[in-house]
Amino acid sequence: MITIARAESLGQGRKDELAEADPTTPSTLSKIQHTEKKGNCSDCNRGTHLLWTTESLDYRLCQGCAKRRGPPYRLAIRVFTEMKGR
Repeated sequence: MITIARAESLGQGRKDELAEADPTTPSTLSKIQHTEKKGNCSDCNRGTHLLWTTESLDYRLCQGCAKRRGPPYRLAIRVFTEMKGR
């Protein structure tokens, strides 16, 4: 599991902007599983077999959207595909 820093939203800030927590709180990136059942990606709604799970949430995210989300997700996908190829 990969540990990342994440800023939590605190609600409305000045001029109706979202306020964020400072400093960032540590969090863990989701566990990835390849499932038989195909579901829809939470970002683009394409079909995907990848299921991402956390302590409190299960969601589907395709490989393309995970790479677009940035470094923590991109790294997790790279590690997952390297391990799956073995």
